Amino acid sequence: MTLLKTAQLFIHKSLLLIIFSVACLSIEKHTISTGVVIKDPQTITSQNQIYKLGFFTPPNTTNRYLGIFFTFSEETVIWVANRNKPLKDSSGVVTLSQDGNLVVLDGTTNQTIWSTNLTTTSPVMNTTAQLLDTGNLILQKEDSGDILWQSFSEPTDVIVPGMTLSQNVNTGKMVALSAWKNPSDPELGSFTAGLDAQSIPQLVTWNVWNGVTKRWDVGWTAPVNECDHYGTCGAFGSCNSLESPICSCLRGFEPVNEDEWGRGNWTNGCKRRNQLQCGDDGFERLRYMKVPDFAKPLPSRVQNECRTICLGNCSCIAYAYDGNIGCMFWSDTLIDTQEFGRVGVDLYIRLSASEFGSHKGRKLYIIIPVTVSLVGLSIMIFIAWWLMVKRRGDFPINLGDKEKDTSIVEAGQMFTADSTAIVLRNESNEVNIGELPKFTFKMLAKATNQFHVTNLLGRGGFGPVYKGIARGILYLHRDSRLRIIHRDLKPSNVLLDQDWNPKISDFGMARIFGGNEDHGNTARVVGT
Repeated sequence: MTLLKTAQLFIHKSLLLIIFSVACLSIEKHTISTGVVIKDPQTITSQNQIYKLGFFTPPNTTNRYLGIFFTFSEETVIWVANRNKPLKDSSGVVTLSQDGNLVVLDGTTNQTIWSTNLTTTSPVMNTTAQLLDTGNLILQKEDSGDILWQSFSEPTDVIVPGMTLSQNVNTGKMVALSAWKNPSDPELGSFTAGLDAQSIPQLVTWNVWNGVTKRWDVGWTAPVNECDHYGTCGAFGSCNSLESPICSCLRGFEPVNEDEWGRGNWTNGCKRRNQLQCGDDGFERLRYMKVPDFAKPLPSRVQNECRTICLGNCSCIAYAYDGNIGCMFWSDTLIDTQEFGRVGVDLYIRLSASEFGSHKGRKLYIIIPVTVSLVGLSIMIFIAWWLMVKRRGDFPINLGDKEKDTSIVEAGQMFTADSTAIVLRNESNEVNIGELPKFTFKMLAKATNQFHVTNLLGRGGFGPVYKGIARGILYLHRDSRLRIIHRDLKPSNVLLDQDWNPKISDFGMARIFGGNEDHGNTARVVGT
């Protein structure tokens, strides 16, 4: 009896050791083969230990789900198997069924919670499941290696490199992303994003299934315009949907093929006009840009640091700065660049120093003719104004002492101070009819008997008023056919000809008497 119990104990321990060995082996490998069982919390890891397949619990819940997540952060889940049917405890099991499907079982009830759900003609099929370093879980035939199912074909809410979104235009079947219901529940949520390939392929986000119309309501679509297509204008080309044509070469670049470019075929892009010289290069600022693809980021708080780093690296051909990202650098090709109106970042493109020199020259070609034209126009306006003033005779009495001017007339020696017909003598014996005569201070002094008080009529804001002037006022009040109140009479508005005849000027403020009036009153203060 003792011997029998010892044998049973040995067999029992041997079976436990075999089961433990198989379990440990399955954890170390990245495949699940027939007969292998993965129990919660056991996992399998991709070959280079990038991703894990195992059970996890979202925050604020006790539910368990089979998922794929990064090895360094189990909270970063990229795919969920049983998202609509959670396990209530940690009794979950992952294995291959007899018909070859990968299944998740409730270890307590042995009920199938989730399956790859392949329809097979054979009741028995040998398959293997493998977790790749891309994060893709594949199910394949053991003998041929043909892939029967893959998690990339049934994504959850995350797209990773190597995954593609697609739509079969014949069947309508889509490979699309579906949001979680909330951060604690990976159940199918309200939003789905995928490719709508029925007409022009575009990325679409659908919001909440509409039970009345039996269709998805579109919440957002892309591309919005032709510039949203990747690389529309080719290398070193910039796209602006508001311009016609929409493509143009970045400054310092020219089309690779002028004929194709002119016909609207921009795929070959642009090439640099002048090669970079490294130390002597400069940067051209382009505002409100969608930056090119393939940027190399470098965290930085100061924008000037980006310029210094790029300028010190001869392979750096452009840089940009974003407050959330920091510095971004480009060293190869600038592609998929787009120009916006009032959004985007500033893109600085490295150009040869000769590009900036020619740019300055073009500026001078514009500035010099404009400046010359403005100066010439100003001179013409001044000459026209001068001729108009000259024609009107609106020159005031010159009280200067330029006695050598041939147009200056001096008073004769024989005259009386109260005479209305003063005789004048021109020292040059000529009078320039084309110019109004000018009178020296000496002559005016003689005409007014050294500005004697007996010749003073009154005083105003611009000085005293004498008699070669009262005669003009007398004409307005007595001799003129129209009787006029001048209202702005001052020495500068009284002109004298060579015979000392006064000419009253500037009637801009004058008032005229009515036919039966002999006096008038002004109601407001005007003039001098």
